[in-house]
Amino acid sequence: MVPRFHVGNALAHSFHDARRFMPENHWSREKIDLAFEYMLITVTYTRCGSSNQNLSCSWRIDLHILNLQAPRRLPQHCCLHNSSIFDHCILNATGPSDKAINDKFERLREIKSPGTSVGQSSTPQQSSDWPRQATNTGRRLEFGRAPQTMGRVMKSTSIPIFEDLPTEPDTIVECIFDTSANQSNLVRLYHQLRNVAPVHQSALERLGQPWIVTRHEDAALVAREKNLIKDGRLVDQLGGDPNGPFSSMMKRMLNFIPAPRHTRLRQLVNNGFTLRSIERLRPKARKLIDQLLDEHLPNGSMDLVRDYSYRIPLAMICDLLGVPIGDTPKIEAWSGQILESVDEARLVTDDFEKRRNHAVLGFSEYFQSLINMRRAHPRDDLISRLVELQRSADDLSDQDIIATSILMFQAGHDTTSSLISKGVLALLLHPDQFSKLRQNPELISNATEELLRYDTSVQLSINYAISDIPYHDRVIREGESVIILRGAANRDPERFPDPDRLDIERPDIDHHSFGLGAHFCLGASLARLEIQEAVGALVRRIPNLQVDYHEVRHRPSLHLHGLASMPVHW
Repeated sequence: MVPRFHVGNALAHSFHDARRFMPENHWSREKIDLAFEYMLITVTYTRCGSSNQNLSCSWRIDLHILNLQAPRRLPQHCCLHNSSIFDHCILNATGPSDKAINDKFERLREIKSPGTSVGQSSTPQQSSDWPRQATNTGRRLEFGRAPQTMGRVMKSTSIPIFEDLPTEPDTIVECIFDTSANQSNLVRLYHQLRNVAPVHQSALERLGQPWIVTRHEDAALVAREKNLIKDGRLVDQLGGDPNGPFSSMMKRMLNFIPAPRHTRLRQLVNNGFTLRSIERLRPKARKLIDQLLDEHLPNGSMDLVRDYSYRIPLAMICDLLGVPIGDTPKIEAWSGQILESVDEARLVTDDFEKRRNHAVLGFSEYFQSLINMRRAHPRDDLISRLVELQRSADDLSDQDIIATSILMFQAGHDTTSSLISKGVLALLLHPDQFSKLRQNPELISNATEELLRYDTSVQLSINYAISDIPYHDRVIREGESVIILRGAANRDPERFPDPDRLDIERPDIDHHSFGLGAHFCLGASLARLEIQEAVGALVRRIPNLQVDYHEVRHRPSLHLHGLASMPVHW
């Protein structure tokens, strides 16, 4: 096995050369940076060639990390030289199964960088972190920031100013975060804020005076910026005792831990979310979905949220974790309390603090009992694999496994349930697309990406600056927060023509619904599988499905934006 830092440096040098010599209009800078950033995490090194100029290794990358819809691996055998590594990835691919991958990469190489014309190079003023100067720190090659500011010149968009909406940025932000009143205008408010202040530092004290970005490109830059991290400050912002049971457990979760510990824990958990292990769940998902539809079809109606979209991911995440499905009734109350706790608009009273602490303690006691059982009698589930990893991972405690299990359970059923419900609602509100998908079921993979773009369940994410960062001729100061409005980035007309139109055949859908960079959603592959199966089966088996939009009820939360109920009939 080649030492990680030796291979990392070799790959970094090759990558740096690729960035210097590759014509800029072939790859967007965002794609190249993201490919390299994720490569060092997912590479599996096998051997080093005898020559210093020739590195032979086997490696894979999840193409969905790059937001591409293609077979989720690169050619297995690539010879990486000191010149363009991407050219070598394409030219040295072997085997007929690699053709689709090669075609995808060839197409991607023709995509112009955002904001440039085909054949026109970006200017230094348009992006601050291109090129970055290579700095050898001894263990790995890192890229320092160039002197220009991050982010490029603002452009006008095709979405007009709405005369019936406010035009003062902080007033727009207030409206966006007013979950009791924004449902019918949320997308329009996103467009309004992007038009009048696409990068805005809010003066709102209750939000901590955050920077707010609404453009697709800015969202990608923020998500990948190494000096903007996720940590326990977001938990503290939710209110309550920062050292209480709720806050202490939340701060152990992956989405509130910065690198390097985040990278270490994620690598351990990744073993339970390999594409092979997720794909094995597809037959189970199909069987469950068919059973649910068989149960409700004779009734002529159901609540799509309660009776369908909630039950599918709940059963799947229980199977993955190793939670007996019969135990879910007693832990659903705890789950609901924790979900309510992450509502940014929730006022934390003493009574509410007690309830959410009780929920975390109940969850912790339950998962500790499962850990003890799996330690004595292992099974083929994620908790058993984490318990086994403990034998060689001294830094993986039972509390870490409990926190990870709670996070996986919460994120694994609630957000995906909302994505399924929202996806079906979007199709029903666009009957031409519903009909197109029914007539062309092979479009389900691309349709899933378009549904994810069109209305995501996680509308925002928050990062914190650990140093001063030049940004659009201003400076994000150390300690300040930056909010990515993912729902706004997904509707950016500069990136997606006619963004408010649902188009299940839309090409190159690089949405932000699963995030980017180090905190890319761990369960993205599972969520995609469940959406594909759940939406596909519903469209196929109930072609006359109908919904009364006025009876649809939204959950009053922007962070975890979902549906509370959605009555449908046929």
